[in-house]
Amino acid sequence: MVIKLTKQEIIETTKAFIPVAIMTVVGGLITLLIGTRLRYMFDAGSSGYNAGIWELIFPLGFLAIFVLLIASGVLMFMMVIRILYQSIYKQNSYRFFTYPVTSRQLFFSKILTTLFWSVVSYAMILGVFLIAITLSVGDLSLISGFFGSMGEAFAYLLGGKNVLGHVLVALQGLITNLRYIVFILFAGSIANSSYIRKNRAFMTFLIYMGLVIVTSILYGIVGVEGITFTSTGDLSISNVSLSIQLLSDLIMIVIASFGTIWFWDHKLEVLN
Repeated sequence: MVIKLTKQEIIETTKAFIPVAIMTVVGGLITLLIGTRLRYMFDAGSSGYNAGIWELIFPLGFLAIFVLLIASGVLMFMMVIRILYQSIYKQNSYRFFTYPVTSRQLFFSKILTTLFWSVVSYAMILGVFLIAITLSVGDLSLISGFFGSMGEAFAYLLGGKNVLGHVLVALQGLITNLRYIVFILFAGSIANSSYIRKNRAFMTFLIYMGLVIVTSILYGIVGVEGITFTSTGDLSISNVSLSIQLLSDLIMIVIASFGTIWFWDHKLEVLN
């Protein structure tokens, strides 16, 4: 039932992805234009083009590309908020909570839907901007070089001395993102309970930031660092520290998950 519900949620939240797709495509086209112009100026530089103008335009061009990437990232974050908050408590609140399913199934469907659109967004942003930069430079080897570097990194992870450590690093990144998603759901469930009746969106933000800050403080107090750099600049991975971090994140995810489901079942009060 969770898979069926997730498919329906993905279809219904497609509109949330449209702004990300539009911004990414527009950003890719602008990046292509900027890159093409920079390439023309660079080629013209060898023929007596004003070097001062080139030194001014070059960093501005890359700054513009960076801003476009940030804009796509911001829209992706807004997409996540729309999926995890607005589609639950604002747009489809009555229909969402009257499905003939349990709160647990609703919860997991939202998690899977958010992960799906996040992966799609990351892949689209990376792909569009990589293709745009490659076409503007006119060197297709950038794409093959990118995937070649990814392959080398993957081979390094599997062929290194600390394979378990690299696996834990990858898992930690995934679990950390999952923790942030669950925190948003947990904060929303508290803010939209019978305990809070005003400024619920703002209270959701405050509760979420409180959870993030408290988590960071706890990590700071414990002083667990899974990844450090040696005096020679080499990367050092502590399997024990990473395992502790991973276990801590999983515990917080479980607590926040049960808390979200409990608030939905016992204290939910949707005000439209």
